Amino acid sequence: MDKIIFKETQRYNQWWLQILLVISNLAFIYNLYTNNELLTHGWILVFPVIITILIYTIRLEYTLSTNAITYRLYPFQIQLKKIEKKEIATIFIRKYNPIFEFGGWGYRAFLRSNNGALNIWGNMGIQLVLKNGKRLLIGTQLPEDAEIAIEEFWGLSNE
Repeated sequence: MDKIIFKETQRYNQWWLQILLVISNLAFIYNLYTNNELLTHGWILVFPVIITILIYTIRLEYTLSTNAITYRLYPFQIQLKKIEKKEIATIFIRKYNPIFEFGGWGYRAFLRSNNGALNIWGNMGIQLVLKNGKRLLIGTQLPEDAEIAIEEFWGLSNE
């Protein structure tokens, strides 16, 4: 049976993002109101509400267990993805540049290369190099704790 070694859940909960959402939503409403379009085009308010709800719904979850890593970026990935330990060539913590390496944060799939990423914010991640040549970076806000968990994960036999 798989024993959970480490688990982390991240959300978009940065203070600056919350302020940006409030200001942009208020500016949007004010613009509709001052142009006397609030009554005729009030349905347009659905879009900022949906975007705000989506941002607060997004979460990155990953679990490091004795035999595998499971992860998902909800709601874009409903099902947990699983990478078995036997598929991993190496795993380590590293600093990365989200803008230059992956074009930003979020779900960065293997579209044009064998290099993908799942990250919410920050610049530290768990780098997986798979035996098939693909690379996946999973962002972490707890790099020291993840490092200890990786040592335990990698130290366990690959049975």
